[in-house]
Amino acid sequence: MSAGRSKPSEEQWLRHQALIHRLYIVEEKPLRHIVDELRGLGFIVTPSQLEYKVKKWNFKRNISKETWVEIDHCIRKRKREGKDSEVILCGKRLKLETVEKETDRYRDRSIFAQFKSEPNGSLMITTNTQVSVSTPPSFSVEIEWPSTLPWFRFPQSEMKIMLKRHLGITRGAQKIQREALIPVLFHQGMTGPMNTVQFGASKLAAVIGAWMPESYPQESLRRVHSFVNGSQQDFLLEAVSMLAYMLSNNLFELSHEVPNNRNEDEWRKIMTILKTSGLFEIRINLKTLNSHTINGFMENLYYAAISRMCYTEGTADDTENMALLQWLLAVGQTPTLPHQKIFWYSSGPIGRPAGLELVNRLLEAGANANTWIFGGITVLCLTIIQRNMSNSMVYQIAKLLLEHGASDMLDVSLHAAIRRRVMDPALIEIIIHHGGNLLTGLDNTCEFLWGWEPREESDYTGGDESKWEVADILIYSHTALSVAALAGLLQTQYVLDLLTSRNPSKSITDFVTADVLISAVISEEFDTICLL
Repeated sequence: MSAGRSKPSEEQWLRHQALIHRLYIVEEKPLRHIVDELRGLGFIVTPSQLEYKVKKWNFKRNISKETWVEIDHCIRKRKREGKDSEVILCGKRLKLETVEKETDRYRDRSIFAQFKSEPNGSLMITTNTQVSVSTPPSFSVEIEWPSTLPWFRFPQSEMKIMLKRHLGITRGAQKIQREALIPVLFHQGMTGPMNTVQFGASKLAAVIGAWMPESYPQESLRRVHSFVNGSQQDFLLEAVSMLAYMLSNNLFELSHEVPNNRNEDEWRKIMTILKTSGLFEIRINLKTLNSHTINGFMENLYYAAISRMCYTEGTADDTENMALLQWLLAVGQTPTLPHQKIFWYSSGPIGRPAGLELVNRLLEAGANANTWIFGGITVLCLTIIQRNMSNSMVYQIAKLLLEHGASDMLDVSLHAAIRRRVMDPALIEIIIHHGGNLLTGLDNTCEFLWGWEPREESDYTGGDESKWEVADILIYSHTALSVAALAGLLQTQYVLDLLTSRNPSKSITDFVTADVLISAVISEEFDTICLL
């Protein structure tokens, strides 16, 4: 190599590894031809450098005599069992005529060979781990996919380069049980280990090819080869790539409202692969890569983690989900407050310390405090109407939301705070401080809030509910005082005091409208009527 020529970096090799595999193994291009193609892409290497690298990567396209003998024994044994066979080398399916020619060439035809026992009791090839023999697929799964698919840009992305950089440096060094993790990658619905030898490379490749696009023919075979015959690093890299595709395309059902054993098993396997791969050690903004696959992977993982906080409970689960969400935010995931109603119920995550911490982290990261729940209610309103949630917890959440810009429907939130059975003056005052208006009148179309009260959370008696239903019919416009008059004497006195202290030039009669008096009558509380 000339003195002026720089040595290719490992990252350059990694970026072109998939292309080199296709050219060298699948297309069987000469080394010189591959060097020319790489040069056209701006990657300058010598034939000797390329030869060294393909050997280091264990890319083989020749089979030794000893291995052909073993392949022949394996094929004949399978034939006696009524099975057809095909030979796969380094993720490439060998032509039938090549297999027949080479096995016939090296077959032992001596009289003694007839009395020899099988050299290998199993159907595995022991002399070359890059070779496998399996049943050919019953139908072709090789489809010509459009080259513009976003997925085809993922293997060339910097994310894959960074992942390879972390493999083996962090948690990738620990030993993993492939057989236990592979089922989730093939989406077979299994909860136990998967015997890859029993399934065979061709069948596994057919499973992948049925739902995952191939950038070139037999790419699925190469993936299977990495799973079964490759190093742990190869396995983890392919596993993360496949999970990125599967998660970005919603091939997992991880956000079920009713968790089941299969979902739990899939989630555990997914998290094991992602943790062990070193993915969570990456600390750059992945959104800057402008990859639809990466963006979809991050977003669906984000919502799955939040959904799990809604439907699973426990310190370990909360800690794991929180760590996942923190990592996603650190690498560029857009923070959004949860849209699930159950998240904001006292029986959901918000009723646990982890929920409050999560809301705080999301708001600090820039989540919109004016988030609306599906159906037309803000998270602030929904939090306030949780009757079984302590005043302290409601106040802490409301304070966080208000301090981070919650401003939609503040008057409705104010009315909800007044209506709480155990009134919290601090909650009312902080809403007023951030813009809630005691004098604003809301017609019944704005008082839909009452219909959102979770029945299982309500501690109202039947009579209490009925008076609000009557008020919805008879009251034209609700103010803070009319809501207080319905709620009780304590609330009425408190709101009156607030009104008079903030409006010293007005008398009590200026605030007591017909709707306020009607509310007092509906409440059937004599002391409230007398006060007004």
